Amino acid sequence: MIPVYIALAALAGALLPFQALINARIAAQLSGGPMMGVLVNFVVGTAAVSLALIVMRAPFPAMTQITSAPWWAWIGGLMGAFF
Repeated sequence: MIPVYIALAALAGALLPFQALINARIAAQLSGGPMMGVLVNFVVGTAAVSLALIVMRAPFPAMTQITSAPWWAWIGGLMGAFF
């Protein structure tokens, strides 16, 4: 199973440079500027991750797990938007 993870990591690394270009193209297509490209990126990414979690039958965390996370654990999404 480890070779599969290595291959997926390599593929992700190879595709990463194209993300900015793709976001810019969708932003230009939709006439919404860079923020529209970011919004489309996050919406499509959220849909893909949600579908993967459904397929994997991953359990939803309990509310106590969610609320017990440290405050700084929630800034990952903000950092992703900034990048």
